[in-house]
Amino acid sequence: MNNQVVIFSRIAGYAVKKALSPQNRAKSLDKVQLLINNMNLINQSLMTIAVKIMNKAKTEKDIDNEELAHNLHDIIHLSVISYAKRA
Repeated sequence: MNNQVVIFSRIAGYAVKKALSPQNRAKSLDKVQLLINNMNLINQSLMTIAVKIMNKAKTEKDIDNEELAHNLHDIIHLSVISYAKRA
């Protein structure tokens, strides 16, 4: 399970970094709308990946799905908050 959490954490960091890139900041003139759009984009993309990870984890019997789901939820939450603070 630690492997899935580490990989997902790196993906989350990449998503936040990409949303903070200069070309993505210049797409909208309204900063609040840009912030909301990017937060939704980060949340949606990470949720999609988390669902795929959870589906793969269901086939493995040695992984605690509830703990994995909680860890993925925390990473998504922290990624969105991290983006909002740095934007």
